[in-house]
Formats: sequence, C-alpha cells, structure tokens
Amino acid sequence: MKSIIEKILIITGIALMIFLMGFSTLNHQKRACDSLNIRIDYGQREFTSNMMLTPDDINDLIRLNFDSIKGKKLKDINLEHIQKTISQNNYVKDINVSQEIDGTIAIVLNQRRPIIRVFGISGNSFYIDENGTAIPVKSGYPARVVIASGAIDDRLFEGDNINLFDTSQNATNGIESLRNLYKMAKYLDRNEFLRKEITQIHILPDGKISLIPLVGNHLIEMHSFDNLDKKLRKLELFYKKAMNQGGWGKYSKINIEYKNQIVCTKI
Repeated sequence: MKSIIEKILIITGIALMIFLMGFSTLNHQKRACDSLNIRIDYGQREFTSNMMLTPDDINDLIRLNFDSIKGKKLKDINLEHIQKTISQNNYVKDINVSQEIDGTIAIVLNQRRPIIRVFGISGNSFYIDENGTAIPVKSGYPARVVIASGAIDDRLFEGDNINLFDTSQNATNGIESLRNLYKMAKYLDRNEFLRKEITQIHILPDGKISLIPLVGNHLIEMHSFDNLDKKLRKLELFYKKAMNQGGWGKYSKINIEYKNQIVCTKI
C-alpha cells in the first residue's frame, strides 16, 4: 500500500512539474523582447586589427530585414529566420541566435578572420580568411595582414564569398596560385616571428616569388611554392642566427630556394 502511494505521489509530482514548465513557457512567450545582446568574436591576434563587423552593423541588418524586433512578443519572433539572414553576411563565419530567460534576444557570432589581402592583375582586391575563403574588402575597415601582389590571376573572385578549396574550383584559372598564397599566409599566421617580419608577397611574371620584410632593405627570393614549410623554417633560422649578428644591412637579396642552403647577395 505504501509503495502504491509513493508511486502516485511521484507521478503527481512529475505531472505538476510538466504543467508548471508548460505554464512558464507560455507566459515567457507572451513577453515582449526587451533588448538585443549582440556579441562578436573577432578571433584577433594581439597585434592586429581585423574588425569588419560591429554590433551596429548587425542592428542595421535586423532593422533592414525585420523592422525592429524590440517590443515584439517572443512568440512572434522567428529566431531561425534571423539567424539565416545574418549568416548570409560575407563576414559572418558562424552564428547562434537564442532567447534568454529575461526576454533578451542573444546574437552570438564569430567574424571571419582574414590572413592575407590579394591585389590581382585585373585590379581586384579581396581577403582570404583563415579557412581559405575569399571575402570582399570592407571600406573603412582595413585588416592588418600580409599583402599579396603582382602577377596574380584574380578573376575567380566576383564579390561574393568563395572557398578556394571547393573542388568545383579545380579547373578555375589561377586557383593553384591563390591556394599557394593561402598556404603561405597560413604558415605566417601561425609563426609569430615571421608573421611580424614578412609584410608582402610579390609574384613575378615568371612565377618566381619575392618576400618583402619589415626590417632590412633586402628581398627574399623563391622560385616556387614547393617545399614551402622547409624554406620558411630555413628563413626563420637564418634570421635568428645570422641576421641578428649584424647582417640586416649586409644583403640585397636572400635566396631560400635551394635545399640545405641560403644564397645571399651582398649590397
């Protein structure tokens, strides 16, 4: 008998809890949206500035597409539609839109982080982000990243985001050059020393590569992107050992193309 009573009490308690949760949810949905809480993660390095989205931009985007969601009842706000609309912005990497218990709509997003800016032969200019996606340059928001210039076929980019490693792009003119530039920028982005030292990558008409450093009057030369990691590791070691012993003003060219050696041309 005692066991039956205990079971009845447990079932009654569960039913009451479900009722209260449903009642609370119903009342919550009748509430109006009090405010927007917009949080943007820029994924910045300590020495860079790559902010291309602000909370004001997101507010403007919402007003343009939804008039205003402040003051609307929570049940009338389509969070999925808001999230999908904002995610179509060129600079949004990923986003989550949710309701908070106090009636606030929370918008949390990660901005795409550019790691290289490309200036191509047709006058096109665009960024490539850390995931290999070409994205447009936003006026007034220059990112401090390495520059790529010279004989670069930039016809791939027409203004909308495009991932360089999408297999549908394999036959596109200039795609391998852009992929190689991305790989070099990715290496520099991960290497604190070279990231600060290399400011520009210039592609010559014959396909050879010149790197322009921040310190010194020399050029760093490569014939191709082959064995890129080994060449850049060799350059870093040379900088840290040889150049720090008074070599910054000695050379006009530093060639890192050859295996197990660096060829320097004195001024």
